[in-house]
Amino acid sequence: MVINSDNNDICQWLIHVKLSRIVIMVLAILILTPLITHFYLSKVERGADLIEHNVYSHKNLPEDINAIKLADLKIGLAELLKIRGSVLSELRDIEQKRQQYKIEMQGYSKDIEELRQELSHQQSNLNRLKISIEQAQVAQKEALQQNTPELILPKSLTADALPLVFPPLPRNLSWRCRMFSCFDHSRCSLTSGFPVYLYDPDKYPVMHTGWDVDGFLKTTLKQTLGYNSHLTGNPKKACIYLVLVGEALKNSGNNEDEHIYALDGEALKRLPYWGGDGRNHVLLNLARRDLMTSSGDIFSSIDTGMCK
Repeated sequence: MVINSDNNDICQWLIHVKLSRIVIMVLAILILTPLITHFYLSKVERGADLIEHNVYSHKNLPEDINAIKLADLKIGLAELLKIRGSVLSELRDIEQKRQQYKIEMQGYSKDIEELRQELSHQQSNLNRLKISIEQAQVAQKEALQQNTPELILPKSLTADALPLVFPPLPRNLSWRCRMFSCFDHSRCSLTSGFPVYLYDPDKYPVMHTGWDVDGFLKTTLKQTLGYNSHLTGNPKKACIYLVLVGEALKNSGNNEDEHIYALDGEALKRLPYWGGDGRNHVLLNLARRDLMTSSGDIFSSIDTGMCK
């Protein structure tokens, strides 16, 4: 009864299964069955071949192994001999290099020792020089500490007052004046630096009316002396006094007497530092145009006192 019921279930299942599914199942069974069969048959053949090979290989094994071992041993021995020769050659080269390096090291050690000795010798010389320098410095200090005079340049010694006023010299005596007899050397000491004072031509004119000193000369002289270290603006310190008196030019439109001289002697005497007789004064006539000898001496008829 149970079997009948199972058969009935299978039949019912087959009835309900679609035809396409049945076809797929049949195809799968047909494909898988030959594959499985082929796999197992191949495995059996490989096992048989291996058994046969093992049988035959064991029969020929001793002779093949002995022949192969003898040839391999000869080849290996030859290679070992070559390697041994190469190693021995390299060892000989290394030994030669070692000996050469050893000789070089000995030479370097000798040079280093000589350099050390030279360094010690030079260090000793340096120490002796240091000691000599220190002794010289001590001797110098001792010499400076002794009663040695201090040698320095002398201080500048200049006059500190304006020139004294002296009575004017008679004309016949003024012509006999010379530097050694009518010059006040007390204002020009050796350490004074020879200071020079310049009368400003515009502030202290010494020309007659209608005459004037060339403007170019005035400007040039003031600029030139302005760069000179001897020029001073303090008349108390001056050694000499400069008065610019020419070249004198007539002013335009001046119709006065041609015989009137350009230089005014009375204006000279009115200079603030003339001192009565004009000592230490220098009159500058820097002619640029009228250089003819016929022009004469502009100071010939002027009383300039001791001034030259």
